[in-house]
Amino acid sequence: MDKKSQAENTQNRWIFWAITTTTSAFLLTEHATRVQGVLPYPLLAACPLRYLFMAHNHGDHQQRQEQNSYSASEENQP
Repeated sequence: MDKKSQAENTQNRWIFWAITTTTSAFLLTEHATRVQGVLPYPLLAACPLRYLFMAHNHGDHQQRQEQNSYSASEENQP
């Protein structure tokens, strides 16, 4: 690769990143109110999803209480 094509390649990268940064900043500032208006919905959706995926590992509470009372009664016997 000669120096002229390498310099053009570097210049093209700078131009690409300048345009990308400018466009991103413009989109974020112009659409910030729309994004902020939608933010509560993922938080509200997270509550039932968290319950669905995390609460199933609790097991049967009644069975656990019966096991605890059974083991406690065994410990009290001589």
